[in-house]
Amino acid sequence: MPSDSTAWKEWTGRWLHWLRSAKWWIVGYLFLIVLPGVILLNFFDRRSNTILEEEVTRSMLQTIRQAGLNVSYQFNRVADVSNTLLMNTRLQDDLFHSQNQAEIGPVIDYYNEMDAILLSAKTSADIFRIRLFVHPGSLLTGEQVHFFSIAQLESKPWYRQVTQRNGAIYWTPLYEERFIDQGTVPVLSCARMLRSFRQLDQSYGVLVVDVQAQVIQSILANIGSPNERLYMVDQEGRVVYDADRSTIGTETKIHESLASRGEDGIVRFKLAGGESTYAVFTTLGPTGWKLVSEVPAEEISRRSAQLNHYSGIVSFVWLTLLFALLLFIVTAFMLRQMSDRVRRMIGTIRRGGISQLQMPVKQGPGGSVKRLEQDVAHLVGTVGKLMEETYLSRVQEREAQLRALQAQINPHFLYNTLDTINWMAIRRKVPDISAMIGSLANYFRLSLNKGRDTVSVADELKLVQVYLDIQQSRFTGEFDYRLDTIPGLERFSMPKLILQPIVENAVIHGIHNLRDRKGVITVAVRLSGDLIQFVVADNGIGMKTERIQTMLREEPDGTTRSFGESGSSYGLMNAKERLRLFFGEGFGISFESEPGNGTTVSLWIRAKENVAGDGPSQ
Repeated sequence: MPSDSTAWKEWTGRWLHWLRSAKWWIVGYLFLIVLPGVILLNFFDRRSNTILEEEVTRSMLQTIRQAGLNVSYQFNRVADVSNTLLMNTRLQDDLFHSQNQAEIGPVIDYYNEMDAILLSAKTSADIFRIRLFVHPGSLLTGEQVHFFSIAQLESKPWYRQVTQRNGAIYWTPLYEERFIDQGTVPVLSCARMLRSFRQLDQSYGVLVVDVQAQVIQSILANIGSPNERLYMVDQEGRVVYDADRSTIGTETKIHESLASRGEDGIVRFKLAGGESTYAVFTTLGPTGWKLVSEVPAEEISRRSAQLNHYSGIVSFVWLTLLFALLLFIVTAFMLRQMSDRVRRMIGTIRRGGISQLQMPVKQGPGGSVKRLEQDVAHLVGTVGKLMEETYLSRVQEREAQLRALQAQINPHFLYNTLDTINWMAIRRKVPDISAMIGSLANYFRLSLNKGRDTVSVADELKLVQVYLDIQQSRFTGEFDYRLDTIPGLERFSMPKLILQPIVENAVIHGIHNLRDRKGVITVAVRLSGDLIQFVVADNGIGMKTERIQTMLREEPDGTTRSFGESGSSYGLMNAKERLRLFFGEGFGISFESEPGNGTTVSLWIRAKENVAGDGPSQ
């Protein structure tokens, strides 16, 4: 039996013999694989760092653009309120007459009416205050909540710009204002001169709509990092908003660079100390200001380094190079088996009914593999396109169904018409008509919901209450109603106009035909886990089982069997179908009724939390 030293010498000798026979392979491996690999890795590392820095800054630009859109949306809402008040002829008349009155009685009447107009114009909680600055001689200046003396504005550094714009909107920089009921509050304001429609050269005040700095801060709070500075500059390069109040009104050194880059972009510059910094900016449409994010270049490099996990890649590459020679040898023995397996896979794909995926390929070594790659790539692309087309068609079909189930009318025309009728009733001292018109206006405001398809559960119940008030005025003394609700319903959303057809059915077909007693309608809401139950009950004439089955039966031609002259059956079928589209199968409407003993209608919906745009209407 050979000793350990003899075995070691034999193993060493065989290894040295193999090295001498394989030296050309080793030299070729080093010069053809290792050295080019090192050069390529170094180039790739530098190039990837540059690309990643560009990707990080582009991602920051997208974030700043989105934040700019959110801020612009907020400013547009404020401008809309200012424009609405500017065009309100009633406000102008009251303001004009109040400043020419010396007696307190008429001034109080004008004040009450103007105060109501200002409060109704405050359609968003983000609008902090609406103020009117009038001539010092007016009795309104002592109010100090909505009405002030214009002399109080003359000390503001931006008052001169407001007067020079001659009625156009001027956006003020961030400043601190003291309110008697709120203390000192940092605000940005939308200010403009008010001109008389009768005498355009006559000014009767300044309209100021305030937004708290906290609103803008909340929009910008979720972007940026501790090393990032977010601020806004006006067209002259002066800072108009910054978390650091000491910079307000100062000029930025990069204003000319920002102005030369257009609406948005990325600028790299050096500070006085030689430190490189990126400025990512976008333009806010309503104001012309620029929202700027300054980020040190070191921060950009740090973020790109977090994305660059090249240590693992480098290790993997080196291990791959070390085993490349072994893989090269093993591959020669595996090629025949792989080729047979590839041919079997191609045959399986063709037998599956996709022989049309064949493409002309060059025959020879690797031809089967090439054909497999082409066929599978074509197959994957085709399947992906089909899935995308199917998804889009389903989404479009669902949206079309939802839109087709709801009529579209012009809410502005309707509101203005109802408001005109209401004022005519008030002038002619017909309070019943005025109350009826007011209820009808509330009904359409809630039902239209600014064009949105969903409302909060609380708003849907308000709509039912307004509808019942209108019907009580129509059928005086025929019925009473009771709403049994729970708190917190404004948190949940549902399709609009779901309960109204059910309540309409109870009034028209249950209560209106009742002759022997006074009708009572009860609308109850209960929350059970993640479901919300609605129950609409009446003590009306009831109905037979056959009639209930007929009500929600759809005809083959797509129509619905109707009963009664109100079209309630169509409304119920509409509500049932929209519940199915909104919440899925399993959600609908159920009836319990007996002739002479009234009807109870129940429906369940999923307790779906409100998202942006689904909240209660203002």
